[in-house]
Parts: sequence; structure tokens; C-alpha cells
Amino acid sequence: MNSRAEYKRQVQFRTIEDDNNKIIEGYFAVFKEETELFKGFFERIEKGAFKNTLEKNNIR
Repeated sequence: MNSRAEYKRQVQFRTIEDDNNKIIEGYFAVFKEETELFKGFFERIEKGAFKNTLEKNNIR
């Protein structure tokens, strides 16, 4: 039996254009703080969690 659950939560980001440069602002990950993803499910992101990805990939 396959089941699918969808969870939504409110986030705020804003985009601006400055001299033809596109900028996205907001908190994509909050470190060292427990965040409830959806009812009863939590995560805590430790500093350095993205270090390998950021060093080896062009994330733009």
C-alpha cells in the first residue's frame, strides 16, 4: 500500500533586483535551534552540516 502525506508550513523569503543582480534573502536553515517541521517531527541542524556541499558544488 502506497500512501503520501503532504505538509506545508509558512516561510518568508523576498527577492529583489539591484543593478540587474537578482538577490534572494531569508533563512534557509537555522543552526543550533530545534525546528518543528510538522506536528511531532523536529530537526536540529548543526553548524558545518552543509560544509562539504558548499565546498564542492556551485550552488548558484
